[in-house]
Amino acid sequence: MRVYEYETLDRPNRWCREGLAVEDGRGGLVDTFWQFGSEMHHLTKAEMETKRFVFDTQEYDELDANRGTGQKMLWEQYRPEDRATITSQHGLSVRYFTRKGAKPDLDTKIENATAAHERALVELQSAQRRVKWARRDLDELIASRTSSSKRLGSDG
Repeated sequence: MRVYEYETLDRPNRWCREGLAVEDGRGGLVDTFWQFGSEMHHLTKAEMETKRFVFDTQEYDELDANRGTGQKMLWEQYRPEDRATITSQHGLSVRYFTRKGAKPDLDTKIENATAAHERALVELQSAQRRVKWARRDLDELIASRTSSSKRLGSDG
């Protein structure tokens, strides 16, 4: 099955168009936003003229959808040029594909681990700032209570 990107020209219904289409088996293309049913959008002639080939699923293996979130993590281990997706519902549903014969790539794994490390450092710095601000707020409240107690004690 060949997969295409296209320009969604149906302005009123743009919210329910993915901008990604697959062959419908009759020579036409159908948008992937709705996977099944009567809501499926067949591309218009004008939309067909904007199509751009993305990949052919015959050249790829689909990852096991039963892996859940592990599916994406496995997919991300392959080089970008060896992976593809078919999305629906504006990316809420994703089918992951890897090029036939491709294997997880060490350089890609290192890049992913480096990016994960950098994200963790940013999260750590953010957490450290939140701890600092929370401590400052707590210290101010304690100081406020202490000064309030002193005022009450001197009035009595």
